[in-house]
Order: sequence, then structure tokens, then C-alpha cells
Amino acid sequence: MATADARLRWFSLAWGVVAVTEVDHLRAPAAVLSLDTLHWLVPLAGVACLARPGRFPPLLLLAGVRTLSLLARAPHLENHEYLHLLTDLGLLTAFGRVEHVARLARALLVLTYGAAGFAKLNADFFDPSVSCVGWAWERAALALPFLPVLGDDAVVALAVLTTAAELILPILLLVGRTRWLGLVGVLLMHTVFGLRHPTFAWTCAALALWFVPPAAAERVRPFARAAERAVGGAAIVVGALLFALHGDLQRGGDYARVLSLGVPLLWLAGVPLLARLRGPARPDGPLPLRPRGAGWLWVALMLLSVGSPYLGLKTRTAMSMFSNLRTAARGNHLLLADAPQPFGLQRDLVRIVEADELPWFDYALRDVHVPLLELRRRMVELRARGGTVAMTVEYRGRRHHSPAMERDPFFGAAPPLWARKLLIFRPVDTVGPALCAW
Repeated sequence: MATADARLRWFSLAWGVVAVTEVDHLRAPAAVLSLDTLHWLVPLAGVACLARPGRFPPLLLLAGVRTLSLLARAPHLENHEYLHLLTDLGLLTAFGRVEHVARLARALLVLTYGAAGFAKLNADFFDPSVSCVGWAWERAALALPFLPVLGDDAVVALAVLTTAAELILPILLLVGRTRWLGLVGVLLMHTVFGLRHPTFAWTCAALALWFVPPAAAERVRPFARAAERAVGGAAIVVGALLFALHGDLQRGGDYARVLSLGVPLLWLAGVPLLARLRGPARPDGPLPLRPRGAGWLWVALMLLSVGSPYLGLKTRTAMSMFSNLRTAARGNHLLLADAPQPFGLQRDLVRIVEADELPWFDYALRDVHVPLLELRRRMVELRARGGTVAMTVEYRGRRHHSPAMERDPFFGAAPPLWARKLLIFRPVDTVGPALCAW
């Protein structure tokens, strides 16, 4: 059998690592029979990718089962899961064309970095009292106790550095002569970031591999079969540990420490490649970025997603993670604080006055608002679960109380299915600065 494209082999390994670490979504082993079968198949398909790197059938199996699993859980997806969904859809519609996958992966990664960096251009991200940088540093110190305590000036400096890195990385990756530096930057950033969020780190690393030109990849060949087995085997062991220990660790709040065991794999996978990408194999040539085939559709969805906060659409899965960004009510973005928001869904707010169930009770204490569409969507979900909540709300200057808000003819009205699957909003705290949120 012909040797698989080297980039596809590396991508398969990284994509397999991502899948096997998704056992964090599974419950304790005692609850095995109650789980969605599709979700159980995701880490198993990841093992197939690790066992047969560079082959499309295992990748298509993983893409298929994970797409169905994510669509079933939508809109309750994290940013990296939205990236998984679009990339998997690209794999399913590439029909074996490696270059189609490569172009889509490059476009998605550039948009991810650009959107994340642009979202951080807001006043609260550079406020050391609330900045996500300080919040993230404190949690990284839980895994690395030797990290020093940061002062206010250090938090601001780190916020500037983080924003600059995310805005500059796409440029470095796109320009031929700086692509080497961009790949090093990706590896360094996500090795550090992966100490707390390794699945997202591996996702970005997998997409970044497609910035290595085909000719360079074939000449480098850093992954001998023994090295591939080492990476795949280590990933499976880490995944097995996560599954076996998940229940106790989740209760103890130490889950991320065990998951971070996978971070050294980034260096094992990346350093041999980067160490030998020099001389004639150095990736200096131009790389096509424009997607082909159905890739246009997935890139268009990504563009709509990252632009949603500024258009008045959803505020989650918009690649604005850990940015302190607020676009509803009092916007805090340094460039688009007064964006016209033609759709206006974020600013059609309902104030939670009183409630007898969490999280609504907490929202009432904090004087939190939610978009009307989000309230309706969550009332539909509550009704489907057979739950109920008594609530007093204020909407457009008028108060309304219902002993069962999920059955209220106005606030409990079901949004269209497409809106329930695509649009999800963070609660809006209108008092004080914007707090950090994933």
C-alpha cells in the first residue's frame, strides 16, 4: 500500500489524541449503560486513528460519529468542539482530497487566532483586577505550584503579550519566510495553554500541521513508525487513565492536572518536526488558503460565528474565549464598542428579578440579564426535562411573574429549531466590568 501523505499521518495522530481525551465528557464507569452510544464511539474512533495514522477510513469514522454527537448536543458546545465540528464536516465532504482538508484547516486556524486576539482588544482584558490573564495564571499555578504570584503590572504586560501573539501568529503562519517562527509559536503557546486545556491545545496543533508544505513534509519524515507508535500508545494510556480516574478527580476538582499529562506529547510530536524543518525543507513557499468544494460553507459558518458578537447574534462559540469581551448592553471593545448590531438579539434583554431555582436564583442576586431568545431556549429545554421554575422578570420596563415560567406563553415560547441549535448566549452582567468567561 502506498505511503500516506506525511501531513495526514501527523494530523491523524493529533486528531486521535484529541478524541481519546474526550473521555472527560463521559460519566463514571457505573453509568456506562446510560450514555449516548455515539459519544462513546468518539474515543474509540480516536484509537482507530492512532492505530492507522494517515488513513481516511478511521478519520471518516471519527468525523461521522463526532459530528452526530455534537449536533445532538448543540448549541451546548465549547469553542474547541465547534472547531471539531467544522473540521469533521470538512473531512466528510473532502471525499479523500487531502488538499481540501489542508486548505480548510489553515483557514479555520487563522480565523481562530484572529478572532481570539481581536476579542481581547477590550478595556476589561487589560484591567488587572478582572483580566482573564490573571484568572488563567492562578489556575495554571494549581498545576505548577512553583509559578510566582503576578502583580498588576505583570498581568497587564502578559495581557498585551497574549493579545499580540494571537494577532501576529496568523501573519507569521501565512508569510512563507516566517512560517517556521509561526509553527514554533503555536507549539509554545499551546504547550503552556494545554496545562489547563489540553484538548484545545491539541486541536490547534493538529490544524497547524497543515501549514507544513507537502514537499517539506515528505523530505522531513520526522515520524518513524516507532515514534508514531510511541505517540499513539502514550495517548491511549493517558486516555485510559482519564477514564479510570474521571469520577474521583471531577469531584475533587483535580481533573485538569491529570489531563495535562498529555501536554508533553506536543513536544514529542512537534520538536522532531521543527528541529529538521530547515535548509531545503524549510517551509518558505506560498501555501493556498482559499478553501475548495464544501470547504467554503464551513469557512462561511466560521466567519459568521466569529463575527456574531459584533453582529448582535450569539456570544458563545465565537472564539472570544477568555477575553472579557462584552458586546451586549455596555460594550467594552476598544474598536467596536458601539457596533450597530443589525440583528440586535443580544440587546433584547430580560432582567431576572426573582427565581426559585439555580442558576436563575444566582442571576437574580447578581442583577443579571439574559437575551430573550436565550431565556426562551432554556425554558424549552427545562420543559423537555420535566423541570419547572417560578420566576419574576422585567422586560422592556414591565415586570412579569409566573409560577412556571417554562410554560409562559410569551417567555416560554419555542424559538425556531435552527435558532435553538445555532444560537447560544452568555448571561449579561450589567453591573461592573465584564468578568472572565470561557
